[in-house]
Amino acid sequence: MRGTSAFALLIALATTACSEETTTDEPLTPPMPPTLALVSPTSGSCVAIGTDVTARVPLELDVTGVVLRPPGACGVASPCGYLRVRADGRDNNVGAQTTVDVLLGKLSNPYHDGATHAGTGNPDVLDIDVTLVDATETTMLDADGKDLTISLGLAVKPTCD
Repeated sequence: MRGTSAFALLIALATTACSEETTTDEPLTPPMPPTLALVSPTSGSCVAIGTDVTARVPLELDVTGVVLRPPGACGVASPCGYLRVRADGRDNNVGAQTTVDVLLGKLSNPYHDGATHAGTGNPDVLDIDVTLVDATETTMLDADGKDLTISLGLAVKPTCD
């Protein structure tokens, strides 16, 4: 008899949960605008990788105002997105946590000595862009309507002296 009572209670709760009430996916309070900031490493830093050309360089970020989820996993969460990493102008990695790696093994040349080229005057650095994108892969905007993208350059060498 006790099992029958528990079953009847579950049916009553399920029936109540499926009432005529309507809900929306809209937040009850306006969401705060998303922000994206680089914590480490700082632009211009040197990263020592020894002889491991498949090393990973972790980027630590501060992300607010958005739920981070892997691509395709946002569902009804809003605002929701992920981090897209480009290195030397090419797609490199995506991440749904505040630390995302630059995958050096995906680069034709992971080494960048940081020295200034006489011909161009530009330093030889690994150019990295980290962009906060939404579920539709559109770049998210900050409160001022600017793209949430961080750009940095790193010297990547066997050793940093």
